[in-house]
Amino acid sequence: MYFYRKNVSSVLAVALAVFIMMSTVLPAFSQSVPPVLLFDRDNGFVPEYALPDVEEREPSSVSDFEQDSGKPGIKDWLFAGAGVLASNAALFSFNHFVMQAEYAEVDGDTIYDNLSHQWVWDQDTFVVNQLGHPYQGSFYFCSGRANGLSFMQSLLCTSFGSVTWEYFCENERQSVNDLICTTFGGAAFGEVLHRLYLEAHEQKSPFAFILSPMDALTGVITGKTQSRGQDDGITSFQNYLMIGSVFENEDTDSPETENSIVFPVNFSGGFNLEYGNAFTCRKNVPYSFFTMDVLVGGTKDYFAVSIRTEGILYRLGTGYTDNGRYMLGCSMLFDASWKKNTAFSVDGLGLLYRMNSEYDNGFSVILNANASWVLFGGNDYYNLYSGNIKLPDDGVERRLYDYGTGFYTRCELTAGQKSFGTFGAKAMFCGLFSFETAVPAYGSDGFALIFNGDLSYDHIITKNFSLGIDGNLYTKYGCYYESENVFQTVTAVSLYGKRLMK
Repeated sequence: MYFYRKNVSSVLAVALAVFIMMSTVLPAFSQSVPPVLLFDRDNGFVPEYALPDVEEREPSSVSDFEQDSGKPGIKDWLFAGAGVLASNAALFSFNHFVMQAEYAEVDGDTIYDNLSHQWVWDQDTFVVNQLGHPYQGSFYFCSGRANGLSFMQSLLCTSFGSVTWEYFCENERQSVNDLICTTFGGAAFGEVLHRLYLEAHEQKSPFAFILSPMDALTGVITGKTQSRGQDDGITSFQNYLMIGSVFENEDTDSPETENSIVFPVNFSGGFNLEYGNAFTCRKNVPYSFFTMDVLVGGTKDYFAVSIRTEGILYRLGTGYTDNGRYMLGCSMLFDASWKKNTAFSVDGLGLLYRMNSEYDNGFSVILNANASWVLFGGNDYYNLYSGNIKLPDDGVERRLYDYGTGFYTRCELTAGQKSFGTFGAKAMFCGLFSFETAVPAYGSDGFALIFNGDLSYDHIITKNFSLGIDGNLYTKYGCYYESENVFQTVTAVSLYGKRLMK
């Protein structure tokens, strides 16, 4: 097996630990928040727009993408930069002294070598590049936000942190993909964690620092903490644990035979939340409304990790229908999924449409639709990932996935009624076209068309427990100009019992 798959257990352990930590922090300051998009234990399905109306806010006096507190001064920039460098120093020290990692053996020669050579596309694994670097970038971003920098200004912090890390904290050649993932993924993660930290801090949660250590450290050093301001905070939160059975079937047109397997017992945990009100959030303040969904699960021979965030950068407008309300806005998203047979991630900018409706028979319907340009995306290069193309050095870390740009569309429909239950339908279609210079070793440039569809039904049995069924279809057509094309289909069906932890 490749290095990529040998590290599954350790990576899952870390991901599960992060999930448990966040799941212990978030409920502590969201107990008073009525559920949205989900069944309220006492009142049934409650759509967001049916909650008490929040008064429309006047347009903010600050310019677009500007922090409420105004323009930061030189001292704020210096503290933000110092926080970025301190974050790099702490991570480097851990890699060098604790992990004793070979890539952390840095001296004057390695730094000079990095400074005198061009940037490259590295060969690191999917979980390191597409999940690890965005999280690392969130520390840089939060250092800026904690010191009063705006959303756009904090992007400079993520770029500064990534560049200094690549040049001075590793002996490997500086990486283009790390710079991109750290900057844009760090912003998508960082703004979410920054706002959740402010929410937790305002509620005096003793574990708030888990969400954003840089915010907490900045508060201790400067004695100042940013305010949540006019925003509504968390308007919906649910965390849960599930146990069930999974049937999975993988079929391709490659020489490999069809593979079907049943996992009798599959454990998973997740949470989903909404921050702010999509229809009344401040239109020119990034992430005054955002959503976040996290799921971690698996057994001995199966694993699934998915993380998705999307935030409004600018609310273009809202309106009313006969049965509800709708909103259109510019958004930024991060969507990553890493499973036993697939790997996929995108950083994108686009448009988000949301509509909430309620009908006389008690049914409530919520529609979310997104159309985005993929700034930077990654997906498994199937012939390498599956082992159809043998690598000369088995066990050596190599990049088994491709980088590209393209388009991303997603549509989600949730319908519910207290006696009926909750029905969900999701569909994602993405096209990624390879960066020719970024093709992995033994790979080929080309393009990939990916469809991911999901149907689910969930019915509450008691106040805290529900039963459900979920079906998923993942289809990918990989066209490789210098290698065999692949048509891959993965279907999975799971039956589960869900325990609401809140």
